[in-house]
Amino acid sequence: MLKFHNFCFIIAILAAFSFIPILYKCQLSSNCYSFQKPEIDLLTFPSSWNLLYFPSDPPPPQTLKIALFVKKWPQRSHAGGLERHALTLHLALAKRGHLVHIFTTSSPNTSIPNLVFHLSEPTVGGYLNQTVVWSQFRTQNSTGTPFDIVHTESLGLMHAQAKDVTNLAVTWHGIAYESIHSDIIQELLRAPEEQQAAMVTKKVMRVVEEVRFFPRYSHHVATSDHAGDILKRIYMIPEERVHIILNGVDEAIFRPELSLGNELKHELGIPQNGSLILGMSGRLVKDKGHPLIFQALKEIFMENNRFQQSVVLVIAGDGPWGARYKDLGANILVLGPLGRADLAKFYNAIDIFVHPTFRGQGLDQTPLEAILSGKPVMATRVASLTGSVIVGPELGYTFSPTVESLKKTLYRVWNDGKVVLEKKGKAARQRGLKLFTATKMTHAYERLFHTLYCLIATLSVFSFISIFCWCQFSSKCYSMNIIMMQKAKESIDLLTFPYAWNVLSFPADPPSQILKIGVFVKKWPHRSHAGGLERHALTLHLALAKRGHELHIFTTSSPNSTFPTYPFPNLVFHLSRPTSGGYLDQAVVWEQFRAQNSTGRPFDVVHTESVGLLHTRAKNVPNLAVSWHGIAYETIHSDIIQELLRSPEERQATMMTERAMKVVEEVRFFQRYSHHVATSDHAGDVLKRIYMIPEERVHIILNGVDEEIFRPELSLGIDFKRKFGISKSRSLVLGIAGRLVKDKGHPLIHEALKQIFMENNKFQQSVTVLVAGDGPWGARYKDLGANILVLGPLEQAQLAKFYNAIDIFVNPTLRAQGLDHTLLEAMLSGKPVMATRVASITGSVIVRPESGYTFSPSVESLKKTLYKVWNDGRVVLENKGKAARQRGLRLFTATKMVAAYERLFLCISREQYCKYQK
Repeated sequence: MLKFHNFCFIIAILAAFSFIPILYKCQLSSNCYSFQKPEIDLLTFPSSWNLLYFPSDPPPPQTLKIALFVKKWPQRSHAGGLERHALTLHLALAKRGHLVHIFTTSSPNTSIPNLVFHLSEPTVGGYLNQTVVWSQFRTQNSTGTPFDIVHTESLGLMHAQAKDVTNLAVTWHGIAYESIHSDIIQELLRAPEEQQAAMVTKKVMRVVEEVRFFPRYSHHVATSDHAGDILKRIYMIPEERVHIILNGVDEAIFRPELSLGNELKHELGIPQNGSLILGMSGRLVKDKGHPLIFQALKEIFMENNRFQQSVVLVIAGDGPWGARYKDLGANILVLGPLGRADLAKFYNAIDIFVHPTFRGQGLDQTPLEAILSGKPVMATRVASLTGSVIVGPELGYTFSPTVESLKKTLYRVWNDGKVVLEKKGKAARQRGLKLFTATKMTHAYERLFHTLYCLIATLSVFSFISIFCWCQFSSKCYSMNIIMMQKAKESIDLLTFPYAWNVLSFPADPPSQILKIGVFVKKWPHRSHAGGLERHALTLHLALAKRGHELHIFTTSSPNSTFPTYPFPNLVFHLSRPTSGGYLDQAVVWEQFRAQNSTGRPFDVVHTESVGLLHTRAKNVPNLAVSWHGIAYETIHSDIIQELLRSPEERQATMMTERAMKVVEEVRFFQRYSHHVATSDHAGDVLKRIYMIPEERVHIILNGVDEEIFRPELSLGIDFKRKFGISKSRSLVLGIAGRLVKDKGHPLIHEALKQIFMENNKFQQSVTVLVAGDGPWGARYKDLGANILVLGPLEQAQLAKFYNAIDIFVNPTLRAQGLDHTLLEAMLSGKPVMATRVASITGSVIVRPESGYTFSPSVESLKKTLYKVWNDGRVVLENKGKAARQRGLRLFTATKMVAAYERLFLCISREQYCKYQK
């Protein structure tokens, strides 16, 4: 049989001479390779690789020489998650015939076939000595054959060395951006007498540092779906370099085995069929949530004697909280750390596993062990767990990190009883077998390593060839989201629908139920100077009035301008003077609202645009929905970008500290609003995973713009070009619109264009840039030359002409909040878009390259993308523009947005509207 490397070499040669079609892939069959059309490109597969099926037998034709860097090899039962991951994965790879060289600080006493250890003394901080291990690695890399793949568990190999290793994959078991959530939780739980921690600020600066050096690693493996999102959306690593492979645990050890559970119960003196047994395991320290569960149990035991007498808590682990648990009573059993065999007994003995962690990093393996043992899990509502593990109530329970929420959930578990828990445990195990087994994880890593190896081996021969040896996946496979959509019942519960409501189709005819709606918005839009929030309020509520609903708008009036009038008797404005800060005077508008609420019939639903109505009043309105056009957690990303762009002579901003505390404040008061509307998919994720708002209270409705105004109209574009004297010889017209200020990215695009114009005369002579908007950067654009036309702010009719005149719309924003309307207007006008790679844009707008381009917020990345657009030319841009418009019509029309809001408001006022029939 041909060696795998040689086979890829031959394929490359044949492909170079067109002997075989390059779009066919290399797939392993029983004894040979067969060619089939590719269906999935694994390198851009957006979901967990654990979802896919990879053949387990026979082993692949090429055994790999693998280098592993891990700071510590696990010893007995004290291993952390990273070390256990390293052990499980690389032992399995060795068993499958691969030769694994492990560069670490300690090794097992026994010899293991195919595992070669290269030991070194750790540094003072316990890390690998990079100088020593790099020397060891280079020696082994030049001995015999070089390494086919290099794998590092987190920072086993530092980025200074990693940047020189093209065939490297790093597995992240926790990144700084995740740990910000942990710090927020700690701050929420801080007692008034405790000192405020400075850790959040340090963590944000750590994120800045990570965003800088993470791109030096060739490929990144995220151990949770949430971490994968962060690497792509926040750390802005291209999607083909980010792969999600969920942690897995040994399914041969962790499995349902009634006799094992009974054996441990007997040893501990627990009646076989009596008490409800809760289980916890791991390090008994503060950041694992033990102060929280300790206080919750203490209060429950004091207030409910029956609960105390019928519940046993068994704890496997050690740490400072072990002794404290014993003080709670004889029904708390602290066993100390257990080996894997004893842990298997432990999981089989309990009825439910409790995981009160405050740590949002990585994917803890203890819940996975419990799930594979057939036990439901009750865990803190942190993003990695709700995004990958407890994705639905049929699998377990989640709670906010407060004593009150935890107590409520413990009572619920107790009331549900063993029958319900057994049913949830069976469902949890089925999910575990699909996703969380060591076998699933090992096969996914093995396929990734072969994919990277074959790509690099091929590219080293002919860099222009893209070969598909093991790089594609042929079986029918879908992301978890698609599977869930396909399995959805004909009737969908809209309140728990996890996607944008814009994807659904609602009746176009006005509903039989006419609503009385109260609306709070701090400013009603005037002409072309309206921001995104005001334009959203105008578009949505005018449309609802046209559909017959009675709307009362509580907003501010400006003494210097005339308030607009509309021909709708059912649209009533209640004006008041703004505060000195420009906000609604809450005392005044609340009295206006109460008066209207008691006139005729009360309001069916109340809607506030962001904090138009503050939480102090909103907590008293159960039928309220708030639309968020930007939240503090999103702005942390904006601050990170600003910090990345800060020049050495500029002073470091202090805003990040304030922003982090603002997030803490928002997490506290957002709970007071009944329903939350996220205007982007990313914001919806943040509200559920970070702000920990229950999913049935979070609804994603993407912004929409008027499709009657923003549409392809060739004549409009021709007239606009003629008006501003744009020559037909210009091969490319770029468009920019909005406020011309720093946080919209204008320093970035200004510098990129300036450099390109200086280094490429042909680009300058063939490109025109139209800038619609006003602000301090307007005058600076004019200094770049006559081919930069600053048009000032435009009315909607003029904007429609503007979009039709350009070839591509450029949005270099540094603001990660909300969902910018200008992108949507351009797409509906049939134009491709080019934008900064921020989470709201890559998560909802430019989700694939066929509709536009994304770039990292740096001059280098922006220049590279501008050159790519220029080289692609008008034909490619027109095709992308058509694809962009099709996506816009599906998601971003005002009609789609209004229909979704109308249905949400009907659902809030009448439960019968909460069911969606396909």
